[in-house]
Amino acid sequence: MSTRHTTNRMKVFPIPPTNLGMLPISPSPPYWTPSEWIEIFAHTPAKLYVTGLSFDFIPRSFASLEIEFGIGAVGQEVSIHVYRAELLYDVNSQNHWIWFEVPLGNIPADKRLAVRFCSEHISAPTARFNIMYYENLISDHKSVAPASCFPFRNYSFYVPWNPGIWVNTDWVEITPGEEKEFTFTSIHTSPNYSLAAEIDLAIGTAGQEQDHIILTKRFWSSGGGNFTHVITLSAGYPIYPLNRVSFRIRKNLEIIASPLRVSFNIIRNTTFLS
Repeated sequence: MSTRHTTNRMKVFPIPPTNLGMLPISPSPPYWTPSEWIEIFAHTPAKLYVTGLSFDFIPRSFASLEIEFGIGAVGQEVSIHVYRAELLYDVNSQNHWIWFEVPLGNIPADKRLAVRFCSEHISAPTARFNIMYYENLISDHKSVAPASCFPFRNYSFYVPWNPGIWVNTDWVEITPGEEKEFTFTSIHTSPNYSLAAEIDLAIGTAGQEQDHIILTKRFWSSGGGNFTHVITLSAGYPIYPLNRVSFRIRKNLEIIASPLRVSFNIIRNTTFLS
């Protein structure tokens, strides 16, 4: 019987107070140059599913961050997952964390596992982190397909709000269509004004989006000091091959707020919650 529950114990590595240090990311333009690979396990102790990271120092200030996992020998790493976050808070004395909506798998036992980071900003190399993970996870709420994001190694979608109350913005294209099916798992935003808002996702050609809205999500766009603002799509939503996808936003205040920065996390193929 399918289940989202598990009796597996979630683990932390390295065990605190030990942690792993980040490496500098592109100390000068061009941005979006990945850091070097940082080894997590020289040999994974079992088949792993990664669930998130904790930081003792914010890795970026008001910037996008891509977290990429790879397996393989030094210099021969093969990327298996990329997860993107929009970071907001720049008070460096606080702890922060990023949780993945779906545990990311396809990490075999006895393999070298490494991680690297990519951002639009200069590195904060004093940041340190730990990962959370399961060994041999028994649950249908997991994925062995690769995780990725929109955009990938590029600046976020910047969307100017419509100044009216609950007036939609124009549609913004996320992808013109992918060759393989994928599933949205979360939306990350980096707001700087507090207001209630909604986001629509739609498929279809330009000008036909209104007739093909696939989901509407209401959220609170907070200008406060949170590390990340995540809109979780807990059930996911499959997008079949060659479908163009776009989004729009609206808000409940008649003000001219600064543009919202938006990114989307996805999993290639729909292999979880089966």
